Amino acid sequence: MASFLFPSCGAGVPEEAILFDADPRPDWYLLWYFALFALFPSQLEGYLMILGPIVIGLILLIPVFNNKGERAASRRPWAIAVVLLSVIMIGSLWVAGQQSPWSPNFQALPLTERVIGATSGPVFKGGQLFHDKACLNCHLIHGQGGRRGPDLTYIGDQLTRDNMIIRIVNGGNNMPAFGSSLKPQEIDALVAFLQSRKRPIRPQDQSPVAQN
Repeated sequence: MASFLFPSCGAGVPEEAILFDADPRPDWYLLWYFALFALFPSQLEGYLMILGPIVIGLILLIPVFNNKGERAASRRPWAIAVVLLSVIMIGSLWVAGQQSPWSPNFQALPLTERVIGATSGPVFKGGQLFHDKACLNCHLIHGQGGRRGPDLTYIGDQLTRDNMIIRIVNGGNNMPAFGSSLKPQEIDALVAFLQSRKRPIRPQDQSPVAQN
């Protein structure tokens, strides 16, 4: 509809110039509620969405209709405990909502040459593709990137080349399949980079032949 009513809108503008980063998190005062929904089982979200505000409203109305009894804090330990636990729970959920480890990190910066471990060749190209193809949005490499997927810092010690190719092409475990969006040479470069992600060999772990 917009292209029909405003045919000149966006004409001549490079595609990358109209892209924008999205941050799907709410305002700061609702981050704890956002985290609660993210961490709650998906099959129960509907009940939480309906019953949650009702329960909170009833709790807030208790002092209005039940305003008798002891008012001294020292004589109401359970009330103090409930308030403290609520503050701790909401504060913990707020921190979790601020970090949002379940969401991709759309602000992930490209890996440096030092982290990649190369300045040219397939490993270097794969390290660049790891950011350009948004792999870094969901995976960590030496503390850089997102936390939605597994940490791939030492993935070269865990998967073989064939297993890496299968996972990249077919996806799995909430990871999309990239087989249709990557060229064979790009897959080779990504695999070369991932294969280089190994723990450094300590001098005491080297064989006598290697040390000599």
